[in-house]
Parts: sequence; C-alpha cells; structure tokens
Amino acid sequence: MAGILAYNLYFIYGYTNADGIIEGLTAFSNATWIISGCGRWLLAILFSISGNIVMPLPAVLGYCFLTWLSSYIIMKTWKMESCLSAALLSLTMAVTPASIIHFTYNAVAFPYAIALTLSAFYVYAVFQYKGVFGWLIPVICITCGLGIYQSYLGFSAALFLMTMVISLRQGMDLRKILEKATKALVCAFAGAVLYYIALQLLYLVTGLHASSRMADLSVGRIIFSLPSSIVNSYKQYFRFFSDRILQRHIIYLIIFILLMVTVFKRFREKNIRVILLSLFCIALIPVASNVVCLIMPNAEYSTSMTYQNILIIPFLIAMIEPDQNRIIKPITAFLCIFLVWTYIVSANATFHCFRLSYDYTYSQMSQVVYDIEHHEEYKPNETPVIVAGFFDDTILRSQIKTYRYAVDLPDNPVFWKTRTGVTYNRQKYFMNYFGLDFKDVEYDEYLKVVSSDEYAQMNVWPKENSIAKIGQYLVVKISAELPETNK
Repeated sequence: MAGILAYNLYFIYGYTNADGIIEGLTAFSNATWIISGCGRWLLAILFSISGNIVMPLPAVLGYCFLTWLSSYIIMKTWKMESCLSAALLSLTMAVTPASIIHFTYNAVAFPYAIALTLSAFYVYAVFQYKGVFGWLIPVICITCGLGIYQSYLGFSAALFLMTMVISLRQGMDLRKILEKATKALVCAFAGAVLYYIALQLLYLVTGLHASSRMADLSVGRIIFSLPSSIVNSYKQYFRFFSDRILQRHIIYLIIFILLMVTVFKRFREKNIRVILLSLFCIALIPVASNVVCLIMPNAEYSTSMTYQNILIIPFLIAMIEPDQNRIIKPITAFLCIFLVWTYIVSANATFHCFRLSYDYTYSQMSQVVYDIEHHEEYKPNETPVIVAGFFDDTILRSQIKTYRYAVDLPDNPVFWKTRTGVTYNRQKYFMNYFGLDFKDVEYDEYLKVVSSDEYAQMNVWPKENSIAKIGQYLVVKISAELPETNK
C-alpha cells in the first residue's frame, strides 16, 4: 500500500530522468553500456527476458512484493515475531530515497529489488543453512547481486553486522559468531570472484570490453585510498540522516538516541567481550554500508546507493521488540509511520517535478523544432542538427513549492549536463518526442562546432541569428552553457 501511494505517479506520468531519454520511452536498450560501463551483466539479462520493455505498473507491484519478501527474510533472520514489527519493518523498507531515485532510472527499481532480496537471503543463508547449501547459496546470492547492482553489497555487509549484534543479544556464543563472520567473508569473496569470471566470459563472448570506469579498479589504489575512503564513508552515511526535508533530520536524531539507549539497555547484563564486540560491529556499520566506495574510491556517491542506510530503523525495531516498556514502542511506531509518510510526500513531489520540467522543456523544444523545420537550410531527415546548450527551469524551481520536497532532483531532469546530454541524449529526445531524425553527432564534432568563431557570433535562441549553418550542421544555440567535458 505504501509503495502504491509513493510511486503511483511514476506509472501515471511515466517520466524518468535523462536515462529514460537515452534508453527510449519504453525500451531499456543500452545493454552495451550496462555491461561494459557498469559490469551489471545480470541486469542486462533480466531486461532482455522482458523484451526490454519497461512496464511501470508491474515494476511497482513487483518492487513492493520483493521488498515485502526481503522484509520477511530479515524478520526470519532476526527471529522477530511481532505483527507490529513486521508492519513497521516492511513499511520503512518500501519507501526510501534510494527507491524513489531507482524509479526515476527507467524502472530499474524492480530488478534492483531482486538484488535487495538476494542480499537479505545471503545473510539468512549464512546464519541458518548448514552443509554444502550453507556455503553455496550465499556465494550464488553475492554473485547474482553484484551482477544486478553492486551497491547492494553494502546492504549485505550492514545487515550482517546488525545480525551479529542481534545474535549476541539473543545469546549466541562468541565462537559461533566468529565462525559465521568467517563464513560470510569467504562466501562474499568467492561470490565476487565468480561475478568477475562471469563478467570476463561475457566480455569474451560479446566482444565487449570494460570501460575506463571498470578498468581503473586496482588493489593498489584501494589500499592507498583506504584511510580517506573510510572517513568519507562516515561522512556520507551521516549526511543521509541530516536530510532537512519535512524535518526528517529531527526524526532520525530521535531514532539514533532511542537506538543507543536500547543497545546499552539490552547488553547491560552481558559480559564485557560481548558488549565491546557489539559496539565494534555498530561502529563499522557506516563503513560496511559504503563498502562499494572503499572498493571504488573514485566512484561518485549518490542517493541511489543509500538503500542500506534505512536498515537503521529495522535494527531499532528488532532491538526493542522484546522490551516491555510501554513508551519506547509507541514512540518508535509513530516515528516510523511519520517518516514513511514524509517519503511518500517526497516521492510524489519528485514525480510531479519531473512532469513539470519535462512539460516545460517540451514547450520550449516545440518552438525550437518549428523554427528548425522552417529554416531554409533544413532538409527533413537529411540535415544533421546540433541543439547546443540547455533550457533552464529555474523559474519553476523558484516559484513552485513542490520542488522543495523532491528527492535528489537533477539540475536538468531532461538532459544530462554532460557530453552524452548534448549528443546521444539530445538526438534520442527529438526522435522519441517529435519523430525527427536529427542524426547522431560525435562529441568531437560537437566540440569543433561550439568552439568555432561562427558559433561564438551567434545569438541565444529565440533571437535572430540563433539558428545557423556551420559546416554540414544546422546549429541552434539554446544557451551559452556547455556540458562538462569530463563526464
């Protein structure tokens, strides 16, 4: 129910961020980049199974089901029995900033939810399964999870540390805890090796090769960057909880206080070694949550990589479940429900803002297309067209309050302000929304045009001399702003 309330506008409007333009309105077609640029070989396979067709309503329903299944697995792992705990746990996991962002990336939320389920099942299998399956299943979960979205490795790591703390609270002895930790590390390493082998085999079969984004990985760089990466992990982790939209930072502050009080209360009768190990595990949670940033020091941290941060709430719910205190439980329940409601508000605001920005851009681009089609130098489907620069939706953001509540809205929701945004991204837009073939333009050619004296002398559209022929290209100067050339 929470998922429907949060993501209904996604399947009503259908607007996503600039990746939705790159891939097309309905098809996730750029499997080459998914594999070579991101290493997500299983994600490409999952989309191919559905014919590369994005189906918004099934995506939302599938995401909600898998989120519930993941919550159920976590409950079984932590041996939780309360119906209230089950409801609160699944509610908080259904609506998170990361999930909202995943739905704006052309429906990847559904396959990412599969990675979420695999991550939860990895921890469950480590603690609950014995024998061959107790080793094989966690390895498979890590291998497949990495093949969908590597950031969920942080979910597995954070969930495992929390499970260690809860198991210590439930009386599991230290020797067994250390055995589980060793097993988890071995399975994670084996799963990562199998993921790498599968990726290399796919490169060999398809003829693809790793982009610089993947090829730059090296053990030396990881070790050299480790101190700064660890510090950055803590900064990024706590930055997530400092979100001031609808006073969420205050809610999280109270949750952290309740968690610390509950932890000390739960362990006051335990021996000192149990207490120290528990506190050590809790202190490592921010690092574990951002483990991908440790492995890839140059990775750009984003909201889409923060799903595991929401685990702090299920962790609190699990810690207070045996508590007979009649005050802490109602306070926690109220905080969880109110927090979920704020994220439902932000989800709806985000999709409203995408619609507003898309409609604004479309109204502007419609006039540009009219001017292009009536230009004497333009020949339909023959003349290559360069539309340089970006429309600015600042007026919408300054006047419409809805933008204040949106989550991680890009500077330009329609076009990436990168080299892709003015070439491939832009040409796809005109084909998908206007049915016009303005021809693909290589980025080097684009740079030559916008660096020329003729371009410098052009006015910004819609003034006179804002559309001109430069070489073989018909050029429209939308703004003086140029993309970042290093992205």
